[in-house]
Order: sequence, then structure tokens, then C-alpha cells
Amino acid sequence: MRYALTAQPEETDFPHELCFGSYDRRCVHRDGEPYLCVRIPEKDLWVDEDALVWGDWLLIGTTQTVYCIRLEDLEVREIQVDGYFKTFLAMNRRVFFFEATGMTALDEDCHILWQNHGLAVDGCLFSGMCGNTTMVVYCEMDPPGGWIHRTIDLRNGELL
Repeated sequence: MRYALTAQPEETDFPHELCFGSYDRRCVHRDGEPYLCVRIPEKDLWVDEDALVWGDWLLIGTTQTVYCIRLEDLEVREIQVDGYFKTFLAMNRRVFFFEATGMTALDEDCHILWQNHGLAVDGCLFSGMCGNTTMVVYCEMDPPGGWIHRTIDLRNGELL
């Protein structure tokens, strides 16, 4: 089965719905047909949100929570973020999400592999890769404008 994240008008009927709030909707089609509509909580104006279909999972990042929804059976896992959510990055059979103070790595079943919340004080973003196991992240250490690059080991999330 193929899943795709789509924008849908309010009048579209979906056979499955999940509700975590009433702010906005994220919708998924399966093999071209409406499948799942998820209502998400209201976000703070200055915080990002993101959604990603990754294999058989729908990941939704909101102000304080990452929702991992297995599309096969609609199992929901909630992961509380540290500070606020920034964005997702899917790479090398893992998905990473960036937060106010660092980042979290998930495996293919959306289980936490590691977390590092000691990277930043007000924002952490992907900057680049150095080989297959080393990532460079851009971290704000002295807001506003105190951004530095830090290098981490993707196997365990530790600073190098």
C-alpha cells in the first residue's frame, strides 16, 4: 500500500479520523483514496509544525508533541518534545526531529534510539553530513543570534 500526505477540503470524508485538537488537519490517502484525517492542536505562532509520511508511519510534529501514527492499524505513540518542535529529517532508515534544545532519533518502528537535549538553548537545525555516521547541526546557544555548528555521532547522539 502506498500512503501520501495530502491537503483536503473540509467536505472530504475519511474512513478514519483521529483528534488531538481542533486547530488544523493532516490527511493521508492510501492508494489514492481518502484514508485518515488527523486534527492537530493549536500551535504557538513562533513554533514550527511538520508532518511526514515515512514508510507505514505518519509523523506529526506540533508545539509540544510528536505524534507517531502507524497507518496500518492506527496505533498512536506520543513523544513529548523538549521546549518546542522544529522539524523532521528522514535519512538512512531513521527519522530525526529537532527541538529547542537538541534532537531525537527514531528507528523504523518509531522507537526512540537516542535523545540529546544538550545541544542548544533555543533551536537546533540540520546543517549537513560528514560521512555516514556524523551530522553537523546548527545550534542557538546565546539568543538572539548566537548560532554555532556542533558535530554529533549518529550512532548514539553524542557530541564529537
